[in-house]
Amino acid sequence: KSKSWKGLTVDPEKAKEKKSGDKKSFESILQSILNPSSAADLYSADDMLVKLFDYQRDAVKLLIENNYALLADEFGSGKTISAISSIKLLLKKGKIKNVFIVSPSYYSGDTLLTERTGMPVGWSGHLRTWAPELSVSDLHGTEDEIIKGLKKTAQVYLTTYETFYGGLDAKILDSDKFKKIDCIIFDDVQNLAQAKHKLGKLFGSIKTKYIWCLSNLPLEKIQEEIDGILKPVLTHAKSS
Repeated sequence: KSKSWKGLTVDPEKAKEKKSGDKKSFESILQSILNPSSAADLYSADDMLVKLFDYQRDAVKLLIENNYALLADEFGSGKTISAISSIKLLLKKGKIKNVFIVSPSYYSGDTLLTERTGMPVGWSGHLRTWAPELSVSDLHGTEDEIIKGLKKTAQVYLTTYETFYGGLDAKILDSDKFKKIDCIIFDDVQNLAQAKHKLGKLFGSIKTKYIWCLSNLPLEKIQEEIDGILKPVLTHAKSS
């Protein structure tokens, strides 16, 4: 797997394509089961992949084939679903045991509203809809509540940038806490730029297998900035 950042920008026009449940798409998945190679052996016919658009499956491929990936596309293109699909695939294969997701507070989600409306709201709503079998620990509230949430054995730890930064300041979140985390997802990753002075020590010491960044901004506008913020991760990975 690559030790450098890989980026993907999706053509919005592809959103108009038919979903991947057609005969050709299903046969391609089946073929990957019969003749597995590289990341293709992670797929199975009963996975949620058959429900995705082709461009979303391209996004899944980008994520699971790279330790460090930047997925940039406009809001509403299905980046959350693609990321959850990737999480499920890696968990199923045993490549990871857990994931730590940081998102803006407005997109952390609402499981109750999701249940009432039948529409997934934010990360927690999408996880409830697309991956109800996964155990989720929401990290929010007081320092004691966050510590309690971190102590839970969960497959997904979900928090906001505000809580993430607060945890760094209070030293609740540090490199020791991330030693047991296999995958970190930063949604709307441009938010990291607001506190990049706090992140150098953390990113220079963690050995997380996967770090995936999602953004609503065009790839060319964000890649250079993210490279600068997360450069310690790559430097540490290449030297370890």
